[in-house]
Amino acid sequence: MLEIRLLGQFDLRQDGVAIELPSRPARTLLSYLVLTRGTHHPRERLAGLLWPNSSESNARKNLRQALWQLRKAIGETHLLVDTRSIAFNTASDFWLDIDMLENTADQDLETEVSAYEGDLLPGFYEDWILLERDRLDANYERKMDRLLTQLLQEQRWMEAIGWAERWIAQGHVPEAAFRALMMAHASMGEMSKVEAAYLRCAEALEQEVGVDPSEETTHLYKSLLTGEKISLYPIIEKPGVAISARAQQVNLPAQPTEFIGRKVELAEIEKLLATTRLLTLIGPGGIGKTRLALRAAAEMANEFDHGCFFISLAPIREVEHLIQTIAEAVKFPLATHQDPQHQLLHYLQKRQLLLVMDNFEHLLDGVGIVSEILQAAPEVKILATSREKLNMQSE
Repeated sequence: MLEIRLLGQFDLRQDGVAIELPSRPARTLLSYLVLTRGTHHPRERLAGLLWPNSSESNARKNLRQALWQLRKAIGETHLLVDTRSIAFNTASDFWLDIDMLENTADQDLETEVSAYEGDLLPGFYEDWILLERDRLDANYERKMDRLLTQLLQEQRWMEAIGWAERWIAQGHVPEAAFRALMMAHASMGEMSKVEAAYLRCAEALEQEVGVDPSEETTHLYKSLLTGEKISLYPIIEKPGVAISARAQQVNLPAQPTEFIGRKVELAEIEKLLATTRLLTLIGPGGIGKTRLALRAAAEMANEFDHGCFFISLAPIREVEHLIQTIAEAVKFPLATHQDPQHQLLHYLQKRQLLLVMDNFEHLLDGVGIVSEILQAAPEVKILATSREKLNMQSE
């Protein structure tokens, strides 16, 4: 079996025996192929991606050299190579650490998060690697958050402390981990350690990003110190206290000037969205459709349990990029080797949220994606702005 580890290191083994790839380009090529496994990449595209600053002839020469080194190191069975394209053979016998993080079933969280030994390919700074690194880090954080939630719900205090400390030790400043520490120590009656965990969190945040702990973390800390009853981790809303995960699930951009008037239109938008799932604000450019949509969304944000997200379509020129843009806006990391649309629809399926899709007029060929979202996710509503109608039956 070929074992490939890319998290926190580059490690390659065949039946337990280490394999040394002689060059960085060969490592980069293998990493890209396994991260995009299932895709046959045209040779010219691979050459341009991996050697963007080289001439076309030099880039293709470099690709041939890296491919020769890779084939010599791992053999032919793990690669699908012809004169036009190169792919990793997913039918071959291999194990990849990243697969553990990308298991969406979350059935064995401790095993899955154990595969994370650090950032993807440390020391590599190509743009595509940075994007993959961010996506995998987000996936790891989601799984760690779920694991800590599970451990606290099951009152496994020492295990929760251990996993929280492991998360913190990996060099990030995960407030969720510090909150888990505070709750576990409080449950064990170790109030001095609750205070110590909060102070560690505050110090780490100040040193790393120059900010104070979130209102959520501070409220939890104060509640634990006063003996106030706390529900499930990380924190459940308290009557009269405006603290919830919902507050963090709004990405509406701040506006430079105060919004004045248009109360009639705002009331009409709220009334219509109560009974329809797709509402389009139509008009020529410059009349304030975007400001109106943003204001309406801000006023209704608390009505959507899973958030309210603004999606600017103006920079998009191709419909093919619409799925990726929506996923980025709702902070959902897409796996590179699975169908993006299927992943996004599955993610939205059980969520109640509002999507504000701005400047749709130049992407009218993409209304099919809007239709798919509305069909797959019954609790999702869409507020669009456009110079033209979307011409959908549900609009």
